[in-house]
Amino acid sequence: MQKLDEGSHYRTKIKAALYTLRRLRRAKFQEQADLLEASLGTVKEAGRDLEDLEDAIIAPITDRDIADDTMDLCFRESRQELASRGLKAAQEAPYTDIFHSGVGYYAGARIEDQVQRTAEFIHLVEADLPEADIIRVEKVPTLKQGSEDFKAALEAIEQAELKASSARTRLKRVERDLIRLMEKIYGFLIEKVGRTAAERFFR
Repeated sequence: MQKLDEGSHYRTKIKAALYTLRRLRRAKFQEQADLLEASLGTVKEAGRDLEDLEDAIIAPITDRDIADDTMDLCFRESRQELASRGLKAAQEAPYTDIFHSGVGYYAGARIEDQVQRTAEFIHLVEADLPEADIIRVEKVPTLKQGSEDFKAALEAIEQAELKASSARTRLKRVERDLIRLMEKIYGFLIEKVGRTAAERFFR
């Protein structure tokens, strides 16, 4: 018997076990077949649960990226708006105060820095521009909402990843149980039909 690779995909293990299960049923080893079928069901359930939870991570990742794109566009449009207010506008305050390190400081921020950089931008805009300024009127509310959406998405991603991690651990555990059961069945078959015949129950 070739031992199942613990690192292989759970579906690979299931296919191998299904073959053995069918051979056991045909050979009338019903007790062993019942045990294997139960173990297979547990692995299938754990594997499907993990796939569902991994799929569930995609939605908040998408939401995070949409919020990030929205904020990035606001930063770039705000830079363009300020820079267009005069021939030297990009060389003077308030442009140089707000975009002290360039637009990439905000639009190119790392995920872990995005919320803080956005809050910094909003603080500088509100400190340097009048309340009726178009950037404060149009861009700041969008950025505030985008930042909230971004934070909510990060929290959702974290929760989804924790659930997936727990499901991944459970799958590995029941996979190991399946492998051990297959080895026990192999030992049982050697006693009943001999090693050569026992090998035929596995693939």
